[in-house]
Amino acid sequence: MDIKKEVGKRIRMLREMKHLTRETLCDDETEITVRQLARIESGQSSPSLSKVEYIAYKLGCPISHIVDMDHMILPSEYLILKDKLIKFQTYGDDDRIQVKEELFDRVYEHYYDSLPEDEQIAVSALQASFDVFVSEDAGFGDTLLDEHFEQVKIRKNYSVNDLLLIKLYFGSCLARPTKYNHELFWMLSKNF
Repeated sequence: MDIKKEVGKRIRMLREMKHLTRETLCDDETEITVRQLARIESGQSSPSLSKVEYIAYKLGCPISHIVDMDHMILPSEYLILKDKLIKFQTYGDDDRIQVKEELFDRVYEHYYDSLPEDEQIAVSALQASFDVFVSEDAGFGDTLLDEHFEQVKIRKNYSVNDLLLIKLYFGSCLARPTKYNHELFWMLSKNF
């Protein structure tokens, strides 16, 4: 059986045994949204370790009731590629842009489909930020920001993904200055 489907099935079964709705489990949606939980339960996406920990906490059960921890370990080559994608700057140089595109290609070809949803969001945010920078077209970040940025706005502590989405937001503001919101800037900066 597909690991994503098996994990999703276990989560749904445990949630229903506790007579919890998705909305109740997700609480204020700062840790996981109802939509994310629905995708996890249906086997469409794989939860990150932090999401599994949160779900286990809300269900009052050990993580081992949800997932075999061996399946939660990310491949080391993927982590190296992700680190390079975060740190490698192109400076607008065509050769460096090509190198970064090749790094993205390797991630998408070998790892993306099997990554937990949080990692897919991280890669997508990195790709969108890169595309906005290279093309100066803010449209590359719109879908990702529309889907995830509201959750970032209500957080008090930022994860790496939150910071990648904030970077994407400000990169999009440079490409489309009318998108910039001074109040939002100050609200986000309070949490640094």
